[in-house]
Amino acid sequence: MKKALHDRDSALRTSTGYLRLAQKVIDVSMDAIMITSPDGIIESVNPSFSQVTGYDAVEAIGQTPKLLSSGMHGKDFYRTMWQALHERGHWQGEIWNKRKNGDLYPQWLSVTAIRDEKKQITQFAAIFSDISERKNQERKIHQLAYVDELTGLANRRLFLDRLQLSIANAHRHQ
Repeated sequence: MKKALHDRDSALRTSTGYLRLAQKVIDVSMDAIMITSPDGIIESVNPSFSQVTGYDAVEAIGQTPKLLSSGMHGKDFYRTMWQALHERGHWQGEIWNKRKNGDLYPQWLSVTAIRDEKKQITQFAAIFSDISERKNQERKIHQLAYVDELTGLANRRLFLDRLQLSIANAHRHQ
């Protein structure tokens, strides 16, 4: 009996240690993390969530992720997302959301369904990061590739690109 109690206590200490470690990793993650119930109620957020969105944990917990909705995505977008979550257990992609101050921003979002032993969804874990800076860099690269930096006019590459599009369009429509 003593050995069984000792083994149980040891397993409990180990389990508690893993839980503490997992919580520390979540708390120091550079990515925002949001945990919701199966019906979409926010149960937990990490400090990066507050930095990215502007919402404190107290303001977010008990709300739904609609709190962040930018209004830029239609019902079909979300229907496809939820269908993937229920069928495959995860969804990943770019989405536009809104900060507490009303600013819209692009984010890279990964959502995973967390299931129990009976394969029932118990929670959803959403991990996201603000990709505004990456989008700005992409815009700058596009600008450098297609526009003359000195004059601000379209360059030869843009001209040839548009010419090819026009020729293809002309062939399609005779």
